[in-house]
Amino acid sequence: REAGGWDLVKLEVLSDQKTLYPDMSETLRAAELLIKEGFKVMVYCSDDPVYAKRLEDAGCVAIMPLGSLIGCGPIGLAVILMLKASGVKNVVASDFSAGRRDLARRCGADVVVDPSVESPWDRFTADRRYVTDAPSFMELGMSTMEKLRRVPRLPWWRAFQIAEKLGALPTGPVVFECVGVPGIIEQISTAAPLQSRIVVVGVCMEPDTFRPVMAINKEHELRFAFCYDPAEFRQVLVWLADGTVDPSPLHTGTVGLDGVATAFGQLGDPEQHAKILVDPASAVTRA
Repeated sequence: REAGGWDLVKLEVLSDQKTLYPDMSETLRAAELLIKEGFKVMVYCSDDPVYAKRLEDAGCVAIMPLGSLIGCGPIGLAVILMLKASGVKNVVASDFSAGRRDLARRCGADVVVDPSVESPWDRFTADRRYVTDAPSFMELGMSTMEKLRRVPRLPWWRAFQIAEKLGALPTGPVVFECVGVPGIIEQISTAAPLQSRIVVVGVCMEPDTFRPVMAINKEHELRFAFCYDPAEFRQVLVWLADGTVDPSPLHTGTVGLDGVATAFGQLGDPEQHAKILVDPASAVTRA
């Protein structure tokens, strides 16, 4: 602030340099100190809603969680752009198409996975921060209770309550379903860690099914998103105007009106195109 005269700061307190996951208790403490000193704090955090609320109540001007993404078509690529523009630190993207994976990298994805070679969920299974199945969750709870009960005069149930308030209990990532075909929600619910938040933005036009018992056992939160309000449209236009969002990776071709029919056929090849712009003044018939 003394060097540049600004008071807007981005705060990151990491618990692990490899995964870039935040240390939430230290993050909150640092945010409170910076806000007390008069700084406007944009904070990188986990997807824990309790901590997010506490950071907001403390006075942070922006809350920036981490996220994962399934499907790198036009919708998925747009989601990546918006997540990065919103300050999300660790975006994991997965797609079978090499072309789409390349576009995901250009859009800012931090980790890009080919699911034919490795599962995007392996990264969560290997990370001790996440619990990936109900038996492991129950075993963790029981073993923790047994350890706490060995401490004299410590009400172990109070320790559980405090841990929940501090965001110290297991939590999952935010997963964006951007494919929009039957069976994807079931696949995500089966594979995602416990307490994941699944946001469905892929538009599936057919009937679909999933097993509620799987989502119940994992305490998943399922949310569907489609429409946008005027404030969101304005924010996107501002980001486009000031360069925060660069949509150029999505624009893979341009055609005139006579090329629209051909363009739809070309868009069926994920290795060839993501978005084709229709320019009425153009005479191009094939992108």
